[in-house]
Amino acid sequence: MDEDFSRKVKQKKIRKWAIAAVLTVICIIIGVSVIKSGKAKSDGTGTATIEIRCDQLSKDPGKLNDPALLDYLPEDGTILAAAEYTIRPGVTSVFELTDAACRDKNIQIEYSYSPGYDSHYIKGINYFYEFSAGTYSGWIFTVNGSIANYGADKILLQDGDAIVWNYTVDFLAEDIPVTGED
Repeated sequence: MDEDFSRKVKQKKIRKWAIAAVLTVICIIIGVSVIKSGKAKSDGTGTATIEIRCDQLSKDPGKLNDPALLDYLPEDGTILAAAEYTIRPGVTSVFELTDAACRDKNIQIEYSYSPGYDSHYIKGINYFYEFSAGTYSGWIFTVNGSIANYGADKILLQDGDAIVWNYTVDFLAEDIPVTGED
């Protein structure tokens, strides 16, 4: 009976180790796929354009909560006219290009990093922040005319991409600007 008991205990230990090994392999596979889908980099070649606009505010400056912000409001809505940048290692996501372009052109930019999302959140550009023009106002961006479904850190730049940041006064509206022409 002791041999039978010993054999059963040994089998249970083997099963536990096998289950632990399988779970470890699954966790490693999931971890690698998350890392790969996280902050990927482009191949470092080509160019992309970036433009930063606040057309809705320029057309209706009365929406601003703080009259002092009028000093930063361009009449034509152009904070940064379309500018072409070389895609290079270290400046590959929409966020990285936006940050580099703002620094290059001395445009104020403020953002925060959220570890939970492994992403940066653009708080303000050119002193215009979320809620500067009401409850539903803030920054949105498009890539090649389409509103992005992911954070700016997660969108990889490809040769020829066109990024447009727009300050919208109502992100719930159907006429959200998606290019510099709206």
